[in-house]
Amino acid sequence: MKRYYLAYNHKGCGDVLMIMFDLTAQTSHHIRHGDVSLLYDGPRLIGVNVFDIGQIVKIKHAGIILDPPVPLIDILNQKFDNEGIDVFLPPFVSGFVIGAVTDITNVGARRQATVTLGQTAVVVDIDEDIPPGRKVVIVLAETLLADGAIALQARLARLKDIDRDSLTPDVLPEVPENGVVGNEYFS
Repeated sequence: MKRYYLAYNHKGCGDVLMIMFDLTAQTSHHIRHGDVSLLYDGPRLIGVNVFDIGQIVKIKHAGIILDPPVPLIDILNQKFDNEGIDVFLPPFVSGFVIGAVTDITNVGARRQATVTLGQTAVVVDIDEDIPPGRKVVIVLAETLLADGAIALQARLARLKDIDRDSLTPDVLPEVPENGVVGNEYFS
């Protein structure tokens, strides 16, 4: 399992946390273990639904959980282990990463920014003026976006990628001072 996604929408689906391993597969059958349902496409596990998740943790969010806190993943793994369910969620790897713009170049008619992400860098096309040193959010290729689409290549994130109900959808999201995104969804 290279990447997985979590989603929660109490108003739309009830008190169910959805864990998705494969975004393109179709569910052929499910196996229910109490308040956990394992979703399969043939023999392959493609997702898990955890019902009544509010009995364990309160989630104050509707939609894709972009960067779930480590304690949530730990709680889910403990639940699966306690109930004898053969599912383990490795540390979460978000498709949204924060980096610093280190260089701006012109390539023909396109402008590109080099964004440093820890030990690596990614080059993305840009339309706006971004000064070197500014922190930005990058959407990595194959990342699930808030509207359900999948990013085909790495690019600058827009608010609509993170929050489909954003009133300013094409604006670059502000990066919090501590560089942590996602923990505001939980109590």
